[in-house]
Amino acid sequence: MMPYQRQTGFTLVELMVAMAIGTIIILGAGQLFLTTFQTFRQVDELSRKQEIVVFAASSIVRRIRGSENGESEYRLECEFEDTECLCTIYDDSEEGGSEPLLSFKKVLNEINSDSLENEQQCIASNKDDIGSRDNGEEGFLYEVRLPVEVGGKYIKFNIASRNEVLDQYFDNSDNSDNSDNSDNSDNSDAPDPSVTPDPDREGYYTDGTRMYNDECYKGNGDLHNKTDKHQGCNMP
Repeated sequence: MMPYQRQTGFTLVELMVAMAIGTIIILGAGQLFLTTFQTFRQVDELSRKQEIVVFAASSIVRRIRGSENGESEYRLECEFEDTECLCTIYDDSEEGGSEPLLSFKKVLNEINSDSLENEQQCIASNKDDIGSRDNGEEGFLYEVRLPVEVGGKYIKFNIASRNEVLDQYFDNSDNSDNSDNSDNSDNSDAPDPSVTPDPDREGYYTDGTRMYNDECYKGNGDLHNKTDKHQGCNMP
């Protein structure tokens, strides 16, 4: 008769507990992976927006600051295709030849079943010239708006036209300074009558004042002869 041997192993309850713990660990790891992936996508999207804003801003700022009338000559055109709104900035200057500068996606506030409404949301950002006067008033400040935020919201920044600032604040003063300088130069060319000897009357300036003290002149106002030894006369 064979002796009885007790078999060892996991019970059904132990297996169920182990499976439950393993499931929890797998779900936690999967959730961590999804969160990390979503964070990576958000960071990548933010980096792309920053690149778009930095590149567009540097180009537009340089153009507006150097222009004579504040025009950027950059055109923003958005087109709705399928479910996406694609915006492109074109360079309409003579050098640019209406070539595209950069493109980016405009995230609409809400995608509706009505494609016409979606298209209207998209093309609402179209502008013939990105740079426009701040608040529509006369001045040298221009406002630039780029629809790169979530929901099609704008990033706004102001640019000052350098040439218009110089024209407004410095041209008049420069002209007045130049006119003053020209007046001074004209006056400097004219002889000063208070220091110019009178060729017709010895001992006098052309404005009638005497060159020397009163002891150098006779009773009739004429200058003493050089041979005279009149005391107190500082005549040379």
